[in-house]
Amino acid sequence: MSQETITTKDGVALPLNLQHALMLKESGEEGDLKSLFEAAKQRGLQVEVFTREMIEITSDRKVIDRTAAKNLDDIEFLGVLVFGPSSVVEELTREFPLYS
Repeated sequence: MSQETITTKDGVALPLNLQHALMLKESGEEGDLKSLFEAAKQRGLQVEVFTREMIEITSDRKVIDRTAAKNLDDIEFLGVLVFGPSSVVEELTREFPLYS
C-alpha cells in the first residue's frame, strides 16, 4: 500500500492514500462485518478492524490484552477496513449499501 504525505500551506503534513479508491459502506449487523473480515482474509487482502475495545479502553496495551483474552466470536466488530483491488473489494462488499 502506498501512502503520500501532503503538506498544507500552513505546514501540516496530512497522510493521504491516493493510490486506492475509497468506499464507505454501512452494515446493519455485526455478524456481517465478521463475515467480511473472514472473506477478505481468505482472499489474501489486507484487513484492519475497529472493535468495541478500541472505544472503551484508552490504553493500547489494555486493548491488546483484552482482545487476546477473547475468542473471535466474543469480539464486537464496529468497522472493517479492506485494502485491495477495487473490483475485489466491491465484490466482497456488494451487499453493503453506501454510507449515507
